[in-house]
Amino acid sequence: MNTKIKSSRSEKEIELDNLFGNKASRIIKSKMAFVDMNTEGLADLLTKSGRPSTPQAIRNKLREGNFKAYWYLHVLYLLENLENSKYDI
Repeated sequence: MNTKIKSSRSEKEIELDNLFGNKASRIIKSKMAFVDMNTEGLADLLTKSGRPSTPQAIRNKLREGNFKAYWYLHVLYLLENLENSKYDI
């Protein structure tokens, strides 16, 4: 039986979700590179801050560009704090 399940999202919505999910992933990867952070370090930071994670889970989220806004904002917050601490004298 080959039945097609109709999505409640339009093709344009799916296209936009992919576009902006990929853009958000690139922003996170860029910030990670800037503070010299790998997925293992980010997983450790997230876990210590109350959001248990694994390096593989982070790689999957970034590869797929599929994560919740609150996860994205939490990651940016952590990375920006590291970035700012690089310049503390």
